[in-house]
Amino acid sequence: MTLQYSTSVRVLMVLSAAALVVAFGMALLLSPDTSLGAALSRANHQFLVNLQDSLRNASMGWVWTWLAMPLLARPSWLFPLTVAVLCGGGAFSLASRPPVTRTHRRRG
Repeated sequence: MTLQYSTSVRVLMVLSAAALVVAFGMALLLSPDTSLGAALSRANHQFLVNLQDSLRNASMGWVWTWLAMPLLARPSWLFPLTVAVLCGGGAFSLASRPPVTRTHRRRG
């Protein structure tokens, strides 16, 4: 018996696996106390500057202050792990729904 998953379940499974690999890689390659902001700044400092400018210029300074800054202060591996858990939970929830039965019509 093979399980047939919908496309959305497969996409969420792949995203969950990829984010888990990224989180594991970041936890191994970077020091454990490296924040997400420090890791992004090492990779591309201009990205953080552009993100801050775009959020503040779009009259959404509260997003930078209350959402982005606390996220950037967390360990670098925590955000990909959170994405992996959310995608895995979504895939599990969608896969556990009862399948929709459709009647097969004969043509002819």
